[in-house]
Amino acid sequence: MFNKNSEKTVQQKLIPDDNYSISIYLDNVSVNVHFIIAEENEIILPASIQLIEIGNNKMEYGGCDFIAYDKVISPELNEKVLSDTKKIIIALRKLGYRGVGGIDFIVTKDNVYFMEINPRYQSSTNVLNLAMAENNLPTVNELDYIAFNEKSLPKLRPFKVEYSKKCLFNGQADDSLESNEIILKDGYSQQEQLDNEVYLYTLLSKQSLFLNKR
Repeated sequence: MFNKNSEKTVQQKLIPDDNYSISIYLDNVSVNVHFIIAEENEIILPASIQLIEIGNNKMEYGGCDFIAYDKVISPELNEKVLSDTKKIIIALRKLGYRGVGGIDFIVTKDNVYFMEINPRYQSSTNVLNLAMAENNLPTVNELDYIAFNEKSLPKLRPFKVEYSKKCLFNGQADDSLESNEIILKDGYSQQEQLDNEVYLYTLLSKQSLFLNKR
């Protein structure tokens, strides 16, 4: 983040002759929506609030919260999120896009702003998959496969994702856990050489990490 306190530190990290833009900061939440596109139809899955952490004068992804979404995002703003997602999907289908993807929005108290499209599985896909499996529904990965091999996707019954997730760095997984929390390991060995700021574990909670943090 660029402000009067961080100005000198941020400027030292800028690369000469590169172009940069600065935008005003609005009080907001970051929202992610999964979609799967087939030839004849699409599926929009439950949205989540992204947990954004501020460190080293920058914003970093810290996890996702499906529990908090309906409590924080009003029905009117949720309708705009879904409407904008649908418009983007229509445009992507015309371009020949198939399969899974994610859209990030910034939601303020009175508006929704499109941020970016991620043409891949999302960091929150594993949380969705867990909830879908618990509800005896095909997972995101299965739906992605169907999108490439059949003309249409199956109709899914409504379901809720009662999880929030926090990304943990090496060593944090040893912290004491509450009874409603579990740790998922990503399969890395403790002996591997890793870049800085790479997370190794996922903490899943049955309570809202976003709301508890506020």
